[in-house]
Amino acid sequence: MEGVISHVVFTVKNSRYDLQRIKRKKSVGLISPTFPFFENEQEDLIIKILCDVASELGLNIKAFNFCGDHVHTIVVSDNPDISKKIGLWKGKSAYLYNVQSQSRNPVKITQNLWAKSYYQKTITSKNEQEKQISYINNNRKKHGLAPLSKMSANIVHALIQDKDE
Repeated sequence: MEGVISHVVFTVKNSRYDLQRIKRKKSVGLISPTFPFFENEQEDLIIKILCDVASELGLNIKAFNFCGDHVHTIVVSDNPDISKKIGLWKGKSAYLYNVQSQSRNPVKITQNLWAKSYYQKTITSKNEQEKQISYINNNRKKHGLAPLSKMSANIVHALIQDKDE
């Protein structure tokens, strides 16, 4: 295996997953009864931005999937502490999403696109890595979602292939 391999998951702020995390900790105020969920053009825009920023930051992504309100990815790094890179990835992608979605719809702007925390699990074997990649690749099906659009699938494929070469 080539460096530290991690399964990383992060969620949209105030998503159903973020709410579960908040409930386990102390209350932070009013949570909307409906949860943000991105589909169609918004989903394509978020995926493009996430992949562009991952490339710009030099993240070595082995698997990636966006499921409307959360991201699953496998990240390979020389440093086991990837918190700064994940923070930059989330921060820059949120900023770019806000700028680009505002230019398309001047009334709507999403503050704090991503929840503060994220999940990271270190993968310690090739077998476990293969299982996690399969899990990520099948995550949309698990949630009953349609496959990614052709455009988004091509963008994700290019991100992963670029790092494999």
